[in-house]
Amino acid sequence: MTGIGSHSGLVVLNSNTHTRNIHITKMILDAAREMLGRDRVHYATYDNVIATCRAEEAPLLLVIDGQRLNTAVLRAARLHTRTMALWLFDDPYNMSENVTNARIFDHVFTNEPVAVPQYDGEAHFLPLGGEVHPGGVPDESRKSYDVFFCGSAWPNRVVQLNRLLTLCPDLDWRISLTYNPHLPPFPLNLPESAYLRTLAFDDMLEMSARSRVTLDLNRAFGGTDRSAEALSATYPGPRVFELAGRGAFQLSVNTPGLRDAFDDKEVPSCDGVTDLAHTLRKWIADPEGRAAAAGRAQAKVAAKHTYVHRLTSIFDVCTKGDTAPATAGQAPTGLAPAKAPAAPARRQKILFVVHNIRGDNAFGGLELHQEIVARYLSANYDIYFFWAHPSEKGRDVVLLDKDYNTLDSRETPVSDTSVLLQHNAFERFFSEMLQKYDIDLTHFFHFREVPPSLAAVSRALGVPYTVSLHDYYMIFRNFTLADGDGNFMGEKIDCLNEMERLTAKIWDVSPGAYMRRHSVFFSVLQGAETIIHISDAGRKIFETAFPGLEDHPSVRIHHAPLPSANYKVFRSGAKRRPLTSEPSFVLLGNMAAHKGGPYLIKALEALKEFKGHLHFHGSMNKDIETRVKRAVGDRATFHGRYAPGSLDLTAYDFSLHLSTWPETYCQTLSEAWAMGVVPIVTDIGALGERVVHMKNGVKVNPQNPSSLAAVFDYIAKSPQSFEHLRDIPTEGLFMDPPRAAAQYEKAFADVLVRTSGNRARPMPEIAPAPVTVDVLGRAARRDIWTRTGATPPQEPVRPVAVRGPYWTDHEAARLSMVETLRGNVDRIDLAKNATTPARIDGHDGLDHEEDVFVDDTLNIRGWIKFDELPVEIADPAKARPVVALQSEGSDMWALFEARTEKRGDLAEYFGEEATEWGLFSVAHIANPNQDLSGRVRIGVGLLTPEGRVVALTALRTVTGHMTKRPANRK
Repeated sequence: MTGIGSHSGLVVLNSNTHTRNIHITKMILDAAREMLGRDRVHYATYDNVIATCRAEEAPLLLVIDGQRLNTAVLRAARLHTRTMALWLFDDPYNMSENVTNARIFDHVFTNEPVAVPQYDGEAHFLPLGGEVHPGGVPDESRKSYDVFFCGSAWPNRVVQLNRLLTLCPDLDWRISLTYNPHLPPFPLNLPESAYLRTLAFDDMLEMSARSRVTLDLNRAFGGTDRSAEALSATYPGPRVFELAGRGAFQLSVNTPGLRDAFDDKEVPSCDGVTDLAHTLRKWIADPEGRAAAAGRAQAKVAAKHTYVHRLTSIFDVCTKGDTAPATAGQAPTGLAPAKAPAAPARRQKILFVVHNIRGDNAFGGLELHQEIVARYLSANYDIYFFWAHPSEKGRDVVLLDKDYNTLDSRETPVSDTSVLLQHNAFERFFSEMLQKYDIDLTHFFHFREVPPSLAAVSRALGVPYTVSLHDYYMIFRNFTLADGDGNFMGEKIDCLNEMERLTAKIWDVSPGAYMRRHSVFFSVLQGAETIIHISDAGRKIFETAFPGLEDHPSVRIHHAPLPSANYKVFRSGAKRRPLTSEPSFVLLGNMAAHKGGPYLIKALEALKEFKGHLHFHGSMNKDIETRVKRAVGDRATFHGRYAPGSLDLTAYDFSLHLSTWPETYCQTLSEAWAMGVVPIVTDIGALGERVVHMKNGVKVNPQNPSSLAAVFDYIAKSPQSFEHLRDIPTEGLFMDPPRAAAQYEKAFADVLVRTSGNRARPMPEIAPAPVTVDVLGRAARRDIWTRTGATPPQEPVRPVAVRGPYWTDHEAARLSMVETLRGNVDRIDLAKNATTPARIDGHDGLDHEEDVFVDDTLNIRGWIKFDELPVEIADPAKARPVVALQSEGSDMWALFEARTEKRGDLAEYFGEEATEWGLFSVAHIANPNQDLSGRVRIGVGLLTPEGRVVALTALRTVTGHMTKRPANRK
């Protein structure tokens, strides 16, 4: 059987994200897997097609349908494929657009023979097909209707049907019409309830099997491409092959190409409506003749018109001249000759997405950090900044060069970016900039001024992204992890329910808001090619807040750089004096509450007398300044803002770093060490990690300001006890700018090497296309994660004890159904009874036919009450809660362990006992060749020690697609 030659695999993408003909995609995938095996066939969406192709290294990418084709994503995909083929389903009705888009592909196949010349003779005619139903021709006893027609209500069809209804009023008709909103609504001469309906594909096949005659009526042109009006379809569409494969008897109005597919003994035809009315009665009265014709047509499909036949034709064309395997970075063989020589080597381009830049506005350590990295990397790379800043109309989104000169900008009406999960205007401008400036890598320094959806846009365009984590904004909107009272929340970050409660309390949002935000940022982190932490302390906090993040394949720790190397000059000329009972203390950087202002004041107020002198360099909170003056009078000096790296700190004895939140690094600590100043730090986060008490600094309790007061007293009474801390070698305790930049350059270079693709591939010029989460099929149901107004939970579930399947493998099962989806919701809340749809992403009443999610990880949070345990559970302590997912119509399952969690929000409605009902699970598809797709039933149950699932209760049926998101990581 024909294969795909030296291609590493086959990747199939349906370009039409709104198609109702998903069954065609399924049949193509089933045929491909039959021919090649499941391991070599992958289904992709715009969201993950480049990642999927990159993981395969040299695949054949087959793009089907052709409508809503995003040229930006697919042009970028060329670098990661060996061959790209386009199979058009809707010629000649979108001819101009299809001819333009065809330039991206190595080979083009069209469903319409008259369209072939429009592609300069380089296209191949390839009609759609069908598959043979195993039941053969339906028995006559199953027939319930005389005539059946299903299709779009093109005006010429409606005219024909009205004429037939007039000529044959005595026949039992079954009609299903759907109307194109862009065409005049020509009505049928029947009550609307008798014909206005949409049938699913399987229902359409079943209705044809139950009808004596199924009509095939052509459509007259009604598309948007006026240049195609001179062309009309001349070959049967897929419906003829699908119905023939089902064993239905069909009667057609003459189509020019019908006889190329079926003869008149297989699919009879008529010349017009009058002839059709007469012929209808003849065939209805001849059941044996109908059965014979249907059997012959079904046999013809099996012999010539299945998707195995169609794919064989595609593979033959795509492997012609294929003589050698393609390897990563090598030009593929067997393709059409390159139309242009490979582009010469060029400087690669890196885009820094930032929340602020150094300038006249207030800035801090991160702004210096990113500027230093940009300055040093600009020797080998072109560096750009992407930034959004407040304006009169909302936010101006700008692209800057490395010197902060504006290159492009766009106004948006957004006032508060911190609530965004996605935003169309941001995404369109961002995707435009990635394409216009040919960006090679995106690095996110922060997400505070941009929606996290930009990460998905970057990845979809083949621009890998990395993330560095300088605070905890991705965990909690308060980037310091402060609760509503300003205190560090500590271990609460490990409890989703507690984080939900705090989120609702601080921002007056409904339950589920935190989980909505949390799941989106978790997805961003999972999709990053590399995650860069600034300290090990920060890494531990992130991995606590995002369980599973510890498994990310590429995690690095980069220390923040000093703002300059001037410390060497200052320290070389320093003349140190011995410590006295009245030492000097320096406080560097912007002084605010989270930087320890109130903590310092409480310590000073606890002293009988403060004998030192405080020197503040940097912006100062006015209230804190007033209170410090009140506490120590003229023993405090406020120097104001300073240029980074300009201060000679060698005249100071001690430095104070009193953050009450777990800093991810603290550059001012590095500045103190670099100039021989003894640091006094709160024992929290990176400060507590970097300082060893009385070895290279002094630690105080961040919850107890009196511990700092005690240190002040001790220094005044025994300054000599701290002299040894001034003599320690400090060079290894901080990072100078060149070394810090080199760490980033190494991280970026590693990513660029493993994701660059085959640069020898010819890249056709084509107009940029916007890429948004709507295009990618990842659009959430709300642009923002906040939602005011509480929604009380529904009545608890009372599961019915049933015997579940035995489990031998906890990986997701392989399932055949595949969906193309519009929506993406990463959280499903199982908080309703079995007869009511579960609340999804904070919204009630979704229909099971609605597209819900497409991802490799689904966070499922809910609660369940067992009134009594099933008899199979002998020891309740050994039974574990589980979440089960099953693709409807399949006996294959995916099982995921759940962990219990406290649900204080339930107690308000059901009493204190309800706090124990909570559960949380992460459904993660671990194998790239296994998926859960289509209508997926989600339930909860208990797993016995013997591996049996009992009391399994289905709570929700949703439509979605879960598949491993490939990443080409070494």
